[in-house]
Amino acid sequence: MAEKKKLYIHIGTVKTGTTALQHFFARNRQILQEHDICYPESKRQDAHHRLAWSLHRAEGKAPASNWPPDLASPEGEWHFLRKQCVCRNILLSSERFSRLSSQSMLTMKRWFANFEVKVIVYWRRRDHLETSWHNQLIKAGEHTFRSLPARNLTQKKQLDDWAAMFGQKNILLRPYEKSQLHQGDVLADFMHHVFGLELPGGFSLSEKEINERLHRVVLEYKRNFNHLNLSLKQKRETMNPLKAVSAVFVREGRENFPVLPPERRLALIQQYAEENAEIAREYLGRKDGILFFEPLPDPDEEWEAYDDLKAEDAQTINHYLGQHYPEVLDIVVQGILMSIGYGNNIHEAALKIFPGIEPEHVVKILAKTLATPCDHAELKFQEKLHDLYGSQTWKVGSFLKRLYDYLPIGLNTLLMETARFVYQKMKWT
Repeated sequence: MAEKKKLYIHIGTVKTGTTALQHFFARNRQILQEHDICYPESKRQDAHHRLAWSLHRAEGKAPASNWPPDLASPEGEWHFLRKQCVCRNILLSSERFSRLSSQSMLTMKRWFANFEVKVIVYWRRRDHLETSWHNQLIKAGEHTFRSLPARNLTQKKQLDDWAAMFGQKNILLRPYEKSQLHQGDVLADFMHHVFGLELPGGFSLSEKEINERLHRVVLEYKRNFNHLNLSLKQKRETMNPLKAVSAVFVREGRENFPVLPPERRLALIQQYAEENAEIAREYLGRKDGILFFEPLPDPDEEWEAYDDLKAEDAQTINHYLGQHYPEVLDIVVQGILMSIGYGNNIHEAALKIFPGIEPEHVVKILAKTLATPCDHAELKFQEKLHDLYGSQTWKVGSFLKRLYDYLPIGLNTLLMETARFVYQKMKWT
């Protein structure tokens, strides 16, 4: 009987270097194939999220905004990947796999009946996981709270479901902790423990970290920016520039305490201590139940909160954006103009990120906004009791009134002069 091909399913979990791993696999697809390892292409994605999303859809889950419009059936997505699998070893990777239902796992088990299946999963200490997840949500423009309980993150039950479906002996669990990673690196660890290969070994390595965490000062700036009346796409366009600002802060040695205080981190570790001990015993054979080796946080260690963006920090960030990413500062100014005078959180957030922006820059963006009002449906005015209130004239007038009331003295004079000039040049409908 011919030896079965091996199918490796990397299921994450979230915030364990998955993006870096998937970027590495995609970048080295040809070199992997030379080692008899196929990493199938997945239509403009480094990972195999499409397959996971198609299974989620079959489970009846509501479509998310990032699901592609051409998503096929689960069988169609798997067929597209399967026909590329010409090697003895096949690797699939998506952290979305970790959240599949037992029914979807059963579907995959049927597909993979002719393969020897191995499931690879990395597990992160809970305080680091929640801190990183909080950072990720703010970076993505989806989060405006200072802190949020990280619900629906990794749980041992997910791991046990995969073990029940494919066998515990086929689960390769690795603690996501620098001291336990081979060469202290998740890429080297994966290649060493899964395929017995060492890096670099001819593989192409990225020079910059993928999915870096934002410095806590820049994170607070971004959290306030997320409040503004802008599209999610616009909010995400600030990501790379703000990563650059964050890198500058780190190089300058700006203090960067964790988001969570040490007592909160310790409480999270204790909350998941028994679960982690069970994982260590059941999946790593560690009788002592120790999953992570890093010392526990000291409740008395030095820590300072950064819960309010300082004017001088906002000024520094805006100055950097103006020098290196002027088009991004345009988005920031637009967001401020579209948000001043609205609900308390939105208005306050706009004022917090205002320092350091020159009046001339505000006037320039204001003129663009007024000159192309039809392109700015996100003005979001609610006065629609009469046709007059829905007209462009009324909307622009209300917009200007709000800005005039809340902009600093002097800048509101420039506002009215600009508005008067633009109004004379345009014919409002």
